[in-house]
Amino acid sequence: MDDGDDSILDGLTNQDTGSREGVDDRSARKQMSSTAKASFRNKSQVAAPLSKVQKSTQDASKIHSLYQDLYLTDLKNDVGELETDLSREKEKNLQLTQQLAKSKKELLNQKRTIANYRKAVTEMQKDFF
Repeated sequence: MDDGDDSILDGLTNQDTGSREGVDDRSARKQMSSTAKASFRNKSQVAAPLSKVQKSTQDASKIHSLYQDLYLTDLKNDVGELETDLSREKEKNLQLTQQLAKSKKELLNQKRTIANYRKAVTEMQKDFF
């Protein structure tokens, strides 16, 4: 036989194998469907897995709720601390602003005093000389 005949034989063997697999698949499906029907007949067996699913869903929702509560509590605490820090900084800012205004007044008074002394000294010098 030549190369063309080999490829034809390969195709036939693949088809044969595939048809056998198809038969195996059909029988497996029949077995699965019969076991599925049997399991659905007994309602208590169906209720048990559903209750487990419901319990796990409830547990997951409880865990999520607890996590969310903890997260919100931490967030509220952080916001409270930041508000306290902000009020402290505002008070410091107010105190520094008041101190700056006071220092500016003192500086202006000192400048006036120096100006008055200069006038007095220049008048003394005029009178003295």
